[in-house]
Amino acid sequence: MNSGSNMGTQGLQLPNKALLLEGFLDGQTEAIRRSRPAIACVFPAKFLVVSLVVTAVTLFCMWLMHFERAAGTARFWVVAASGLGITSLVSWIVSARALLLYQRAEGERTGALLRERDSLLQEHDLLCTIVDHLPDQIYAKDRLGRFILNNTVHAKSLGLESSRDMAGKTDFDFFPEHLATQFFADEQALIASNLPILNQEQLIPQYGKPGVNYWVSASKVLWRNSRGEILGTVGITRDIHASRMAAEALRRSEEKLRESTLQLERSNRELQDFAYVASHDLQEPLRKIVVFGERLKEKCSGALSSEAGDYLERMERAARRMQTLINDLLSFSRVTIKAQALTAVDVAKTAREVVGDLEARIETVHGRVELGPLPVLQAEPLQMRQLLQNLIGNALKFHRPEEPPVVKVEAKMVSGPRPGKGRNAPAEERWELAVSDNGIGFDEKYLDRIFNVFQRLHTRNEYEGSGMGLAIARKIAVFHGGDITARSRPGHGSTFIVTLPVTHPQEANHE
Repeated sequence: MNSGSNMGTQGLQLPNKALLLEGFLDGQTEAIRRSRPAIACVFPAKFLVVSLVVTAVTLFCMWLMHFERAAGTARFWVVAASGLGITSLVSWIVSARALLLYQRAEGERTGALLRERDSLLQEHDLLCTIVDHLPDQIYAKDRLGRFILNNTVHAKSLGLESSRDMAGKTDFDFFPEHLATQFFADEQALIASNLPILNQEQLIPQYGKPGVNYWVSASKVLWRNSRGEILGTVGITRDIHASRMAAEALRRSEEKLRESTLQLERSNRELQDFAYVASHDLQEPLRKIVVFGERLKEKCSGALSSEAGDYLERMERAARRMQTLINDLLSFSRVTIKAQALTAVDVAKTAREVVGDLEARIETVHGRVELGPLPVLQAEPLQMRQLLQNLIGNALKFHRPEEPPVVKVEAKMVSGPRPGKGRNAPAEERWELAVSDNGIGFDEKYLDRIFNVFQRLHTRNEYEGSGMGLAIARKIAVFHGGDITARSRPGHGSTFIVTLPVTHPQEANHE
């Protein structure tokens, strides 16, 4: 075997297949060499027969000449001897030529066999190199379960330095008896049924480390010769411990996340129910405070000092402010608690109705509202009306004193991933509803803050309100499977953009 062959098989313990192949080819070559003397004798023997036939023909001719008395006895034997010599010489020349041609053909055949042997050995070395450097454990066993082929990875997994040390050994030499018995039974069942074992996952002990187990995935198939006879089994075992542990950790994390999500959903529902009930129940005490405050002012205004009258006025203002906050909180909780079924909503018609409701405020600030083309959407009608009223109302409220407010309401269709689904999500068509104004604007570093509950960028003395309008708008947008954002600069107005899907999900997002 050449040097490449020696290098390729240092790690891999082979079943002497290469040696058998080489011995077979060498035997064929030696058989050819031994057959050559026999062949050399066979060919002259054949042509000797030809020579005898030619000699017989010559003698027959001489016999005819004898009867014709055309020559004497001495001349007859001279001619006969000459015929025999010439005939023998011709036959040996022909035999030598034929033998030379045969030897040349056999030489070419032998060279072809040797080249074929070298090619097979080269392929064998390549296969050995590949198998020995694969990260999986690769092995072959005979029908009795004895190892006859192993790669280095398999040998090292069993505490051996070289795969040659495993020749003739069985699983009983490396594994506990119950596990080795199972391996042997699996292989015998495979031989009997001809059904391969594929990706069988099992927890097995790590050799040399008592009490330490690891997960593997094993596959075994039959090993047959060229005649289809079963020689044994071939197996591949892959270490999947790390991936199995990662999958288990992921499963536990997902289960924990699922439990946390359910708990959070329960908490949200409880908080929403509490907010609705508490807000509803607080209305009556506040109403009584306002009513009795007004009666006290009417009946006892003359008996109250100016300081007492001021205290009463502050109490009434605080009670009304509390009523406003409670009403806004009720509106916020109703987005999900009291939502109606989605239906087709003509946004243009709804916007015109909202502008009509805000007509008094528009006249007060000398502003105007411009409505562009608006679509028909699948939405909750009352929530869509509240969304537009909050956005248009904010645009009218936060105007610059020196310039009348101009509010524009427009819509356009865009394509892209659904909000909250990530950039790699499939593109979907959606509507962008924009409400822009020429008001005071704001710094975009407060963008996340303005959509939270009870968040304000200005004091109540500057602008009235509870800080709930944009929080309600965001919750309505999210409920409909969309989102809301804004673009603004201080002193240059604002544009609030509501994204709503064209094809609505089966159920609204009760976030």
